Amino acid sequence: MLEKLVRHDAEQSVLGSCILDNNSINKVLFLNGSDFYSPHHTVIFNKITEMYNSGKPVDMITLAESFNDDELELIGGFAYITDLAKNTGSSANIVAYGDIILDMSNRRKAIISMNESIDKLCDIKESSINVINNLESELDKTFISAAEADVLSASQLIDMSIEEMEYSQSNARIGMSTGIDEIDQRLGYKLMAFGEITALGGLSKNGKTLTANTILARADYQDNESAHVFSIEMPTLGMFNGIISAMSGIPSNFYARQEFYQRVFGSEYDSMMAKWGRAAQELNKSNRITIDGKKQVDADYICSNMKKQFAAHRNKGKRLRLVVLDHLHRMDYKTEGQPLTYAIRDAVRKIKNTAADLGVAVVALCQLKNDAEGKDPTSFYILDSSAVRHEMQAFVGTRIFRQDGGTYFGIYADSQRYGDMDTLHVPAYMKLQGGVLKSLSDGEYFTPANEE
Repeated sequence: MLEKLVRHDAEQSVLGSCILDNNSINKVLFLNGSDFYSPHHTVIFNKITEMYNSGKPVDMITLAESFNDDELELIGGFAYITDLAKNTGSSANIVAYGDIILDMSNRRKAIISMNESIDKLCDIKESSINVINNLESELDKTFISAAEADVLSASQLIDMSIEEMEYSQSNARIGMSTGIDEIDQRLGYKLMAFGEITALGGLSKNGKTLTANTILARADYQDNESAHVFSIEMPTLGMFNGIISAMSGIPSNFYARQEFYQRVFGSEYDSMMAKWGRAAQELNKSNRITIDGKKQVDADYICSNMKKQFAAHRNKGKRLRLVVLDHLHRMDYKTEGQPLTYAIRDAVRKIKNTAADLGVAVVALCQLKNDAEGKDPTSFYILDSSAVRHEMQAFVGTRIFRQDGGTYFGIYADSQRYGDMDTLHVPAYMKLQGGVLKSLSDGEYFTPANEE
């Protein structure tokens, strides 16, 4: 039974984070070596804290050299220490993983205490009162241990705040740009924040998937960063070509209407094909985006496969940084007698927690209620669940205008958790040309007509 109450990945991530970033060690000193299930993890953590408390630097080499040959062999050698560091993306989520380790440890300790008490209660020679009192005492210790991990003193909070100040001064990466200025300016200073959900909402046929594809194509990926898409609504091929369209400027249905484009565009067709091909090859060579086209999925599937894709991308030398969910209202929900709005809220919360564990930014497309027709979209119009507002970092609304012989695209935002003095709250307008989203050129303006 106790073997089920183990998170080896959390234990490895905490140790790897300590090796990568010595400043993070202080954040998990609420743990003891005995909280780790694996004996070799206990040995490694005890050595790390011993070195840290002695003021010694901790890295792969100094840690390995601190063990004698027998101890080093016991923990798996220098290769295992190297793997711990190599397989940990960053130390950003070390506290979350530490909380998981402590939770698992407390569960195991409680079960052991209760099993020992059951054995004693079955022995009539033992005093039942003493056994119960001892059990209560042991459970109280476990409860206090769990509670203390969540309580921080003012001194600890000051130290943590100073660390965050120093971290932010170095232009630390806490989120990623969408690659669309009109959206970035309305998200808040963290942009698409890692560990958070950006809700992208609109009525049907108002550009949600178009915007998501444009973000996937233009996002500010750093070297070896990648994205994964859950294409629950859009056919996989359509999603792929939507991304190609945003990269190349070629209409997204180019792949499906060859006779039409050859006939209508004539001499320009070869150039269009060349642009499509270059974008497709660029996407292929970068190995940056993967797409899951399964349609019948629930939150458990999404969260499980986010973790699997995180590992799969890492095995290919990539760091999963962006997940797009197209879209929220196409998922299956286990209502179990409760209102659908609660089931959606619980699912979004589960996805957000997984995003925080992995340190990825999530864009979740949301359907809006028909009440939003003819109005500026806001998070209050999200279908079936205004509770989604409480789980997201920001809402970005999209709306299409066909006016003055052109097609224009409105971008709206509200509910920004990281909104600041430089965050814009007024709508922005772009244009659609050939199904491709483009910024208005200098001196070009758009104002929705009054009847809109």
